[in-house]
Amino acid sequence: MRTRWHIGGSALVVALVVGFALPSTVAVMELSLPEADALAAGSQLAAGLSAEGALKGRLKEGFRGVPRHPRVRALKRHPAMARSVEPPLPRWLTGLAIAKIGRGADASEWNDLDRSRFAAAFALGVALAMVFALVALLAVTRGSRAVSTNRSLTALASGGLAVVVALSLPGVVEAGTAAGYAATLALASAALVWGTVHAARGGSGLWAGGAWGLSLACHPGALFLIVPVMAAIAIGRRAPQATGRPVGSPAEPAPGHLSLPTVALTALGVPLVGALTLVALWPSLWSETTTGLATWLSDLYRVVEPSQVVAGFGFGQLDNKPPSGWAALVQFVGWVPLPLLLAWFVGVIAAVKKGANGLWAPILIVVTILLVGAGAGGLFAGRMSLLPLLWPPVALTAVVGIGGLIELLVSLRPSLPRAAAGIVIIAAITLTSAVVTVGGFYPLGGPNGSDALQPLPVEMLEAIAEDTPEATVAVVGGGASWRRTIEIMTLHGGLQIKALDDASQADWVVMVDEPTVVAASRTNVFKDLPQSEPVYRGSAGGLGFKAYQR
Repeated sequence: MRTRWHIGGSALVVALVVGFALPSTVAVMELSLPEADALAAGSQLAAGLSAEGALKGRLKEGFRGVPRHPRVRALKRHPAMARSVEPPLPRWLTGLAIAKIGRGADASEWNDLDRSRFAAAFALGVALAMVFALVALLAVTRGSRAVSTNRSLTALASGGLAVVVALSLPGVVEAGTAAGYAATLALASAALVWGTVHAARGGSGLWAGGAWGLSLACHPGALFLIVPVMAAIAIGRRAPQATGRPVGSPAEPAPGHLSLPTVALTALGVPLVGALTLVALWPSLWSETTTGLATWLSDLYRVVEPSQVVAGFGFGQLDNKPPSGWAALVQFVGWVPLPLLLAWFVGVIAAVKKGANGLWAPILIVVTILLVGAGAGGLFAGRMSLLPLLWPPVALTAVVGIGGLIELLVSLRPSLPRAAAGIVIIAAITLTSAVVTVGGFYPLGGPNGSDALQPLPVEMLEAIAEDTPEATVAVVGGGASWRRTIEIMTLHGGLQIKALDDASQADWVVMVDEPTVVAASRTNVFKDLPQSEPVYRGSAGGLGFKAYQR
């Protein structure tokens, strides 16, 4: 019991440290499409909460479709459908933050993005604290020689290692300094892993049902995550007992009769709990529930996915062709730094061999998410990224694999102390991740699809706004959604510039350094510019950006 108090206290410290440290020490380097959409939706909810009238009406107004969202505009003739194409849980996080955080005199100049950043950091901190606590509790119950012979120290060290691994995954740090979309998905995913592991170890599946509902309120592809949840309940109930008979197994059947295993009543309630959680969190579903649910669960697969770069090769989805089913798997392999990918693979092998304590549950969650991505055009498709749902389960399995790698390295070099082996492996993982995150270098030679999110280099645009307030800016390359993101930053993020589509009329031209910007486009832009050297250079999401002033 004392060890569990240590774990709980340490997890709380993780949440507080991340919640305070990220917004104050890490600059916002980019704002992707999902984050920009979450900022716009949250600002609308905050306005609804601040209005007068009945709470139900204000909530429904706050959850109507954001007018200039592309999918909302496409469905403007179907209002019920238009209200059900943006995820509700990120809207709750950003909306409550904008409405309630930083309204005092000391923060009178905060904009909506500043407030939502703090909420995002705390949400990410809670997600990491949950990962810390789960790994620590598994270390207590399983024991481990990889870190320490003392059970309490082993638990705390294993939990800390899980946080280091999670923060080493590309995009996690940025999630704590953005508008809240990715941080919310990471929190929901951590809750789902908790509930699934709890069910796999023989506990009630209702907690997993509630967490599944939270995940479904973040991304429609989470519908299929009910599969690992139900599998966890089924396997957990068949865990061997002291008598050797599985839980719920029937008596010995008579010859010629087939007896099926009993079904837990909680298993029947899991889908119901998840559906009720989703509806309760989404005022738009309080009326026209069937239409709203059908739209939310199906609209992702009706959208033609944007062009992407995977493993250094560009590809696009034609209007009359399905997406490439291999895209999600290739993106996953290219997105995870190679040492961490090796640790994850070793963790998969270890979990398959041991098959205990729910270690397989995070693996099944990852496989399910990759299958969803295969049907949706990739991990980054449809203006909503599946990537944050992968962070907690990948980190959990990688921690198991790191323990195996340490043992393997020690067996190959018996003279090497176990602590030194651990330092070497952890350093390789964290340093490789730093190269990917800071330098934009990806193992497979491209951003691996993250360009489909169209990340905006906010820091560069803030510098432009400071140099020339109210200047016009055009972004060349990467599709037609850049202007929308700049407009959101202007309205809700305090960015004092104006967006234009026509680069020949803009005061500043931001060039995207990617394969889709053809030579002709560069020539047409450069011929109107008085200088050939950029004023600013930067990167976001693996893409390079150069800013030229006319």
